[in-house]
Amino acid sequence: MRLLDKNGEWWSVETPDGYHGYMTESSLAEADRDSWLKAPRMVITALPATVMVDERGAVLSPLPAGAIVEVSHGMIRLPDGRLGIVDPAAMISLEEWGSQTFSPRKVVETARALMGTPYLWGGMSPWAVDCSGLVRVAYWMQGRLLPRDASQQASSSMMQFPAMLTPISVGDL
Repeated sequence: MRLLDKNGEWWSVETPDGYHGYMTESSLAEADRDSWLKAPRMVITALPATVMVDERGAVLSPLPAGAIVEVSHGMIRLPDGRLGIVDPAAMISLEEWGSQTFSPRKVVETARALMGTPYLWGGMSPWAVDCSGLVRVAYWMQGRLLPRDASQQASSSMMQFPAMLTPISVGDL
């Protein structure tokens, strides 16, 4: 995430895929990039989300499916430094997630699992999606990063359109 400009509580940001948007300052936490990249990391796979709890079982934070979290001494460390516990069945290693074999069937299963998710323009999480956000989340859960907007997704090299759009198969846009 690149911070571009600040106006009051709002930051203009650029995401790793080049998308420009806005975030509130309170939703940002400074992190040491080198430490983050060297740390063991896990990806939350439970749909739509799971929770991180402290050692007494009190909820510390919800974690949406697709969130990448740092592991530190057997616990999950959030960017703000809080440590907690997540059900091991709700996550897989970053390496396993990134090397999974792409499955159009799983993309469709993820999209169907998100049926009923509230619509929110610009939404791209399991808690609220718009049309392109739903597609992005479904592919992200397969370890594939699509561009943010539908027009960008349609021209992405990840999208493979059959000649003349026939025959159409599971996972085609």
